[in-house]
Amino acid sequence: MRPLALAPLALAACGGDLSNQVFIEDAAFRAALPYVDDLTVVYPNDLDATGLSEDLTFLDTTLVTLDSAAVWTTLFSAVCDTARTYAPSERGDDLRIWGPSPWADRPGYFLRAEMSRTPDEAVYTYSIQAAATSVGIWREFFTGIWYTDPDTASEWQGEATWDLGVLGALLGEDADGEVILHYNQLEDAVELELIGTPTDDRPGTATHLWQSAEGEGLFELRTELDFYGGDTLERYHLTTRWNPEGDGRGETLLSSGDLGPVQVLLSQCWSAAPSLSWQAGADDEAWWPDVGVEDDCTLAATEAE
Repeated sequence: MRPLALAPLALAACGGDLSNQVFIEDAAFRAALPYVDDLTVVYPNDLDATGLSEDLTFLDTTLVTLDSAAVWTTLFSAVCDTARTYAPSERGDDLRIWGPSPWADRPGYFLRAEMSRTPDEAVYTYSIQAAATSVGIWREFFTGIWYTDPDTASEWQGEATWDLGVLGALLGEDADGEVILHYNQLEDAVELELIGTPTDDRPGTATHLWQSAEGEGLFELRTELDFYGGDTLERYHLTTRWNPEGDGRGETLLSSGDLGPVQVLLSQCWSAAPSLSWQAGADDEAWWPDVGVEDDCTLAATEAE
């Protein structure tokens, strides 16, 4: 599926520029929208996976996943910017609606966005819907919820969910499952959790990202994959960390599946160059040879490692 087909940019035709609006409550709704431009976790020196050495396995997975997460946060930003920039077409006490407007990615279909809030203005919700006519029946493929006061949130300040099954059906494409983005915007850090729900064709994934204002970061990925080519999938848990300069360290724990009760721990460290400085694990198997010594690592192991 084309990820950018999710962007509801066609809603820009729904109304006039908000600089001409005098509705105080419209301003309150706009002010409640989260600014998600800074939700992207970026590896130091803007490093990407292009041309990366093949032995930097963990760093490659980290960088590819960071790029994927950036796609979803960019789409979320487009949703918020649309509602922030244009006037709603309908208003209620605790409700705003934008649209309907023609859907650029699906000729003949229409988009509508709806934003509501609790009477105390503590919780806001947002959805994007599509229909084959300008009067409905509307099918919801994006929903979001966020808290204006972080102290009222339980664990995450906000959540955005894409229903890929509904979206795929609307676009005439084969897709299913959901992508769920949780986020916290902290004073000195950003924290994200990206979940891909399991389907008949693929296992679920859970990605956790954290980065401080100084640039140090943490990446964690949990999924299942056929690591050994057997009949069952192994559990795959990768954790990587890096400092502001880009020196990093990662550990992967493989378990279950064809391993049975055995667990395999694979470790790597790399320099900011980047180049592999240490690798160990897998009982000196040829596919994962030992490289260097752990003292070559810039980042020390944590207690959990």
